[in-house]
Amino acid sequence: MNKFLTLAFMMKGSEGGEGVKTLPCFFVYYQCLPEKAFFCYSFRMSQTKKQILLSGIQATGKPHIGNYFGAMKQFVDLQDSYQSHIFIADLHALNTVQNKDQLRQNIIDIALDYLAIGLDPKKTLIYKQSDIPEHAELAWIFETITTMPYLMRAHAYKDAKKKARK
Repeated sequence: MNKFLTLAFMMKGSEGGEGVKTLPCFFVYYQCLPEKAFFCYSFRMSQTKKQILLSGIQATGKPHIGNYFGAMKQFVDLQDSYQSHIFIADLHALNTVQNKDQLRQNIIDIALDYLAIGLDPKKTLIYKQSDIPEHAELAWIFETITTMPYLMRAHAYKDAKKKARK
């Protein structure tokens, strides 16, 4: 079963109104393969006026109280007022977790915690980052066009650079 999604962004209109605008230059194709995908979903961009919330947590370990107060609680609080897309950042976790069994268990733990804290799969799209290959492809495009001066302004880059010196 093929899924076609168009990236949509909330943008201010020239008249000051808000609405979903589709960017024609980015078109996302996703083929859903239930036998390979951990999370497989049916999803069509709705014609809603809700803003889009896109966020996730890395699968580097079991979620902790910092994850809950830093992000997960807001996911639950905002799921009614936003079109929520919450993912498990398993590709990001590959930097620190190379054991496939441990990574698989971390993914399951985060998915269970998402459900346990009250994320409703009927209101919130929950998926694994690696289930959408276009995520890595788009990241590669951004990596090739990001300049060093731009990167050097990023807080995460500055922190990583400090840690590498120590």
